[in-house]
Amino acid sequence: MFDIKRKLNDLKAIPDHLYLKNLKRSEIQKTCPGEWYGSDYGGWVICPTGLAKTSIIYSLGIGEDISWDEELIAKHGVEVFGFDPTPKSAAYIQQRNPRNFNFFQMGVADHDGLFKFYPPRNEDYVSCSLFRQKDLKDEPILVKMMTLDAIMKQLGHEEIDILKMDIEGAEYGVIEDIIKKSIFPRQILIEFHHRFDPFSIADTKKQFMTLCVMITKCFTFLIIIKSFR
Repeated sequence: MFDIKRKLNDLKAIPDHLYLKNLKRSEIQKTCPGEWYGSDYGGWVICPTGLAKTSIIYSLGIGEDISWDEELIAKHGVEVFGFDPTPKSAAYIQQRNPRNFNFFQMGVADHDGLFKFYPPRNEDYVSCSLFRQKDLKDEPILVKMMTLDAIMKQLGHEEIDILKMDIEGAEYGVIEDIIKKSIFPRQILIEFHHRFDPFSIADTKKQFMTLCVMITKCFTFLIIIKSFR
């Protein structure tokens, strides 16, 4: 049995990858065998059970590594919908031109609009953020952001099979937004960034508890993969 309260008492004790399947209240009925897809840097663990060509995969935050996306495509024939407003990411995707990978040069946030987006000071890096940090430039660029539900409507998607988020702090607002709008992906993969100002470990604890409550109420099948960075 998985004791959510015990895990929340010490968030640091939660392993990088936490798999939950077929939750009923706070109990796990069965553990899904996870498989690592992608490179050591850009990879994630998923549950491949039930994936088919018709599965809808949303990959938020691309950077310069789509090894996870490409392995999903190669093994299951799925279409991946990737989102990243970063100019270097757009150039990277244009150069690779991967099959079955639909790239959109925009980000996902808790409301639509143009946002200030801070690039890294080190030109060799790719990750930008909506939240200004000491290792990011003082001068932002303006990028387009949309909510997940607005994107789904534009693309004609009623549900998401896997939602992956590595979006440099924006995950906190996006999680609140999708819960408010009753968007329930079958698998959620998140990298939390509580090291970023203005967030803290308490914010990640809150998000984790919210997701656990959402799971017990709304899901028959789900995996959460938590990466605390």
